[in-house]
Amino acid sequence: MKKKIQSIFIANRGEIAVRIAKTAKEMGIRTVAPFSPDDKKSLHVKEVDKAIGLSNIKLSETFLSPDFMVELAIREKCDAIHPGYGFLAEDYRLAELCKRRGLIFIGPDPEVIRIMGDKSEARKIALDAGVPVLPVFEGEINELAELSSSLGFPVMIKAVSGGGGKGLRKVNHIAYYLKELERAGREAMNYFGSNRLLIEPYIKNARHVEVQILADFYGNVIHLFERECSIQRNHQKIIEESPALNISSELKQKLFAAAFKIAQKADYSNAGTIEFLIDEQENFFFLEMNTRIQVEHGVSEMVTGIDIVKKQICIASGERLNLKQDEIKCSGHSVEARIYAEDPFYDFRREPGCTGPLFLPEYKNLRIDSNLTENSCIPESFDPLLAKLISYGSTRKEAISLLSEGLKDLMIPGINHNAKYIESIIGLNEFLKFRHNTETLKNIHNTLINKLLSEREKSLRFILAGYLIIHFSKKPNNYENIWKSIGYWRQMNKVEVKSEETKHVLFWKKTKNSIEVDIDNVIMKLDNISVTGNEIQFCFEGNSYLIYFRKEEKYTLFSIHGFTFKLRSDSVLSEVQIRKQKIYENKESGKVVVSPLFGKVIKINYRVGQIVKKGDPLIVLESMKMENNILSPVNGKIKRIRVSINENVMENQELIELEKIVETQNKEIIFQN
Repeated sequence: MKKKIQSIFIANRGEIAVRIAKTAKEMGIRTVAPFSPDDKKSLHVKEVDKAIGLSNIKLSETFLSPDFMVELAIREKCDAIHPGYGFLAEDYRLAELCKRRGLIFIGPDPEVIRIMGDKSEARKIALDAGVPVLPVFEGEINELAELSSSLGFPVMIKAVSGGGGKGLRKVNHIAYYLKELERAGREAMNYFGSNRLLIEPYIKNARHVEVQILADFYGNVIHLFERECSIQRNHQKIIEESPALNISSELKQKLFAAAFKIAQKADYSNAGTIEFLIDEQENFFFLEMNTRIQVEHGVSEMVTGIDIVKKQICIASGERLNLKQDEIKCSGHSVEARIYAEDPFYDFRREPGCTGPLFLPEYKNLRIDSNLTENSCIPESFDPLLAKLISYGSTRKEAISLLSEGLKDLMIPGINHNAKYIESIIGLNEFLKFRHNTETLKNIHNTLINKLLSEREKSLRFILAGYLIIHFSKKPNNYENIWKSIGYWRQMNKVEVKSEETKHVLFWKKTKNSIEVDIDNVIMKLDNISVTGNEIQFCFEGNSYLIYFRKEEKYTLFSIHGFTFKLRSDSVLSEVQIRKQKIYENKESGKVVVSPLFGKVIKINYRVGQIVKKGDPLIVLESMKMENNILSPVNGKIKRIRVSINENVMENQELIELEKIVETQNKEIIFQN
């Protein structure tokens, strides 16, 4: 059964493609991977032995097409396919097609993928193995709708074929049940082609703990201990660590035993993850199995020293596991942070765009998995994961401290991202004292954002000072000495910079080798100013600061401290104000409803001519696996609908035109055109 793999086709992109390519290279295995036009500067294109450029950017015909990927692999004379995670990684059709066409699939058997990817079938496997599961109701929307009066709330609605937070809804009250049932069913159909759902009781203050396993074709199963994944936003993990603390050794052994039973019952082979929910009394319940390598696999590698990708390749080649359970030790502690291109101040909308010069910190025991290179593009069509920072320490405190330093020093200019948000989370008492659960982040979200808003306001002052330096200079991209090029600054003492809601008044005066800037009555003295290329450097209160800037056609982009701002060239700031504006309302009249984010129109709730009230949900947009209701800003009548179902829309694109209703003193209604 053994067959040495000579060449791997990586049916993926991003940081996981880089990760697979590095291990394959160490094993002397050739690698091939596809890349889209947006990915031509990405790191995985450089890491593989051969990169195949795709002219077709339709995901359904490329990264989500088993036939396309297998044909490419055969054409490039590869003998194996590694699916990574996401895309086709848990699509049994890819594994099935590999089997038919004579390719080695680096993962489990297709039938196992199919069964364990179906929550209903996976529950049966767990039950047969004697592993606890939550009681559920299963069916289609019309069947489950009839159960509303007999359910005890809160409940969780889950797509039977779901995963990754899609088709998942928490319902706190019967009043919202039917609406959320419809949304979950629609999302499940869009992503998985089936609207079958599960209803299960919601476990309050639950912890999400998973067990990493490896299994070969000969019935041998080992575990690489457990991972804590309870810090989640909208049911998606953003921080993971290993080992889990505040869990009894007795419970851990029960989790490991349960994982073994499920793997053996499913006749599982290769790497897999079995996920559990744990309640406050240490009762545990099988949640699901991921039949692939996980995003968070790195923390298990850090504490065990075992290369999981290498083990995947060896198992797929037909080799026996050369490790026994008692030989595997969990040493120290590891924490991972997922860095996404998203704006925490704007409801985590995703941030496509291009990066500037990168600074990825290099510390001992800090691993960075990323696909980024200088001037990488972050397209709208792909997952917004920019990087994973994975720290290791002899203690949890040491690992958290190292991760915090890495997050502080991380620079990905040009794109808003969540590194500062993550940094704030790992500094919280709840996290430091390991008192968190799956509800913690939701409960403290507003506190975190308010804290970050304060930090962002301080960063804005630096940006405004930097704006003055480059905007009022004659040669903004070629400085030797800031004072030689300061130009007509010497004749100015006041500048007004306007944002959409705020006018910032800036005064300045020059002293010897420094400038003093008064920004909105906050005085800052900046010393040792220099501008080189796209970087502004200065000292403030004894600390050195660096601002990255890039001039575009209509605005200048600035980044500092993990915050990104856009300042328009006509002195109007488009995004620097602390974002508290009404994102669904045309500021001048309220007659035009625009999209606050990039997304796809999945539902239009009204027709032309219908009357709507302020706050009514007009359109449902899907973005980053979430549904977003676009609300009516006024009482009015639908005049025009400018989009259609399944249309992809851009940020600030017009969606609906309204005729505003005005009620006169004698109760007459007037439509304002």
